[in-house]
Amino acid sequence: MRYQGCKTFVGIVMLAIGLSGCKSQVIQEVDRQPKGEQNVMEVAEPIEEIAITDKVEASHQVRIADYLEEKCKQVFANYYELLTFDIINYVEHEDNGQTEANFWYQILYKNYDKDPDTVGYIKEAKARGDKYYQQLYDEYLATKEMNFEFKAVIDQAGNIILYTDIDPTEQEEWEQVEIRNFILSD
Repeated sequence: MRYQGCKTFVGIVMLAIGLSGCKSQVIQEVDRQPKGEQNVMEVAEPIEEIAITDKVEASHQVRIADYLEEKCKQVFANYYELLTFDIINYVEHEDNGQTEANFWYQILYKNYDKDPDTVGYIKEAKARGDKYYQQLYDEYLATKEMNFEFKAVIDQAGNIILYTDIDPTEQEEWEQVEIRNFILSD
């Protein structure tokens, strides 16, 4: 068993040396071509493949970001001024013809501008002489953040299905969710 790992290591090193040799050979072949002529396929093909891959991944992330921003505005804009929407640690992969993306979603928000002393719970705290009145007053005007852990699945029909991890431990238990589920109601 110990030697098997060594063989793998030697194989990887030999592959790396072989690939670096291939690279220099391609460069030499291009250098030998007459001036003004260039093998466009060798130069352009890898660049095209990289660009297409980046566009596909970016388009999924952009679609998910647009979807979440729209849904969050529909749900939270009645209560808060929404300042920014950010996707953090975005990781995407394909699974059975579906795109799955895991990420954190952060919204920066604040209460709509108005005098905090006109807000019911702050008005009551002031009237009672509550020692936390000033803190409540200051926090009302401060920028706050909402953080979510999501998995978005884009099915073969192009629908976005949103999941959140409901397991508070290190294990994962994904449950389908809608943004409106994050508003407490009677």
